[in-house]
Amino acid sequence: MGDFIDPEGFISFKENFAQDTCICYEYGNHGPGSNRGKRVKWSGAKGMSKAQAQAYTVSKLLKSDQFLDDVGIPQAGLIY
Repeated sequence: MGDFIDPEGFISFKENFAQDTCICYEYGNHGPGSNRGKRVKWSGAKGMSKAQAQAYTVSKLLKSDQFLDDVGIPQAGLIY
């Protein structure tokens, strides 16, 4: 993530709308904008482990292993 990313990471939509219900996960970020130390303190703004991130791969979300290979689009479905 570049240094153009605000250290807070997220901005409010309208005042404090959705701060208690919105979930924003981060995984595997690197670079100047990746430091989570100054991120907003919303309950839903958090990092995730590699094991947790595995649930959000293209393969899991879109069941892509059932159709992407058939149409010739390579994908591993892995988190690195």
